Amino acid sequence: NNIGELQRAMGNFSIALINLEKALHIRLKKVSPTDSSLAIIYNNIGLIHQELGDFSKAILYLEKSLDVKLKHFPSNHPSLAFSYNNIGAIHQQMGHFSQALRSYQIALDIQQKTLPSDHPDLAAIYNNIGVSYQSMKQHLTALDYYKKALAIQNKSLPSTHPDTATTYNSMATVLVNLGEYENALKYEQYALDIANQTLAPDHPHLVTFRDYYQRINIKVKSMKNK
Repeated sequence: NNIGELQRAMGNFSIALINLEKALHIRLKKVSPTDSSLAIIYNNIGLIHQELGDFSKAILYLEKSLDVKLKHFPSNHPSLAFSYNNIGAIHQQMGHFSQALRSYQIALDIQQKTLPSDHPDLAAIYNNIGVSYQSMKQHLTALDYYKKALAIQNKSLPSTHPDTATTYNSMATVLVNLGEYENALKYEQYALDIANQTLAPDHPHLVTFRDYYQRINIKVKSMKNK
């Protein structure tokens, strides 16, 4: 399992999967399929399948991990929130937005019971929920969740944290969809300012923010010239 995790961290996903499946096979010879020690292996195999784009298998293994945890952990255990969040992320990638929201909401319910109200993990789940609503074209609801995420990030993270830049960028994309281009430009500028301070010049996020800012700026200028 440790070798598999190391290979995953290095981006060697196929090799990681082979090692994790070996670890699972060995472990299943010694314990029952619902032994608590298997939760992490099932989870890691699921995440590898996610990286490889095999979302059906990813869901299968993440749900196996969740089933094991539900048998051994209390209903508000943080690890359950972690599992529900991972499952929600895969449903999101598959375009199953309603299912993603259900999983995210369960994760949020657990986190709200177990974490301080300004914990960064809450901001992360608010962002995930916002992405699902935005994908469903419910832009105002998405914006509300991004604002919740931003409020926590501004309180609990350094002012130049990359996660905050991502939230500003998400808000800008929603505002563009709502036709609020000047507001969108303002928030994309915030994202760009943070990214310029914290990311390498060729970092994909910085490149994306810079390009998006330029596109919004062109739109704003064209509207003013009409």
